[in-house]
Amino acid sequence: MSSIITVISFSFCLFFSENWSSTLSKIPSDNSFVFLVAQNANVIKLVCAASDVLVAKGLDCGKVIKECANILGGNGGGRKNFAEGSGKDDTKMQDALNKAKEIIEKI
Repeated sequence: MSSIITVISFSFCLFFSENWSSTLSKIPSDNSFVFLVAQNANVIKLVCAASDVLVAKGLDCGKVIKECANILGGNGGGRKNFAEGSGKDDTKMQDALNKAKEIIEKI
């Protein structure tokens, strides 16, 4: 791949609101990919968003979230450009981040 894709990830306590959906669904039309991980009490939330360019190259955020949430013992899904999920196994957070990175590096 000639372009650089930056995987952005956060791992901290965070309050998720409906504003995430509207904000992250407006990713610029370049090689942008956002993958957020946040733990709040006993729940680990995942959010993934991708630009139309990456979606056209075959990236599907719904599948990314489904695979990563599965690692955490949870579930999730969504659209090709935006998806959400959750899980409970906080010992696997780094594994979930690594899986997201592995998927995006194949695009």
